[in-house]
Amino acid sequence: MSIHRGLREQLGKEPEPSAAIIDSQSVKTAQMADTRGFDGHKKIKGRKRHIVVDTLGFPLVVKVHDANLSDSKQAMDIMQTLFFWFSTIKLIWADAAYKGELATYLLCSFLCELEIAATLKTKGFQVVPKRWIVERTFGWFQWDRRLMIDYERQHLTSETMVYIASIGKMLRRYK
Repeated sequence: MSIHRGLREQLGKEPEPSAAIIDSQSVKTAQMADTRGFDGHKKIKGRKRHIVVDTLGFPLVVKVHDANLSDSKQAMDIMQTLFFWFSTIKLIWADAAYKGELATYLLCSFLCELEIAATLKTKGFQVVPKRWIVERTFGWFQWDRRLMIDYERQHLTSETMVYIASIGKMLRRYK
């Protein structure tokens, strides 16, 4: 049994997730990176980490790419990987960056519903239900010195570092 399944059972969840949350995070890269792009929205030159997490906040799929690439277009590639490993997922929560053809793609290809989180128009910080889970996961990454800045030359190595940090987090919670 995998650590992910065991931890989910230990915390009272089904071993296979039925819902997930997707988001991306732009991170600066070191000068040695093979490729990088400029995220005009966040004003960061570097890469984007796309992650899909379960409802406990543990990553199911990680994909790293140049920061200048669109979230919604990269999400289709990520969804193919997600549903290859986790065919039980029936609902995915996302933010407004994933509006568009992704919902139709998910429904037609995988019989999965995409729910876009409502943007709250209030002053100050406001927690958005379900979306805070993926944001908390990004916060966990900041505790790992190796993930503060993307020091890796290749995208695949960056993805591996995120998986290693996530495995460490899961092992600390596993009894």
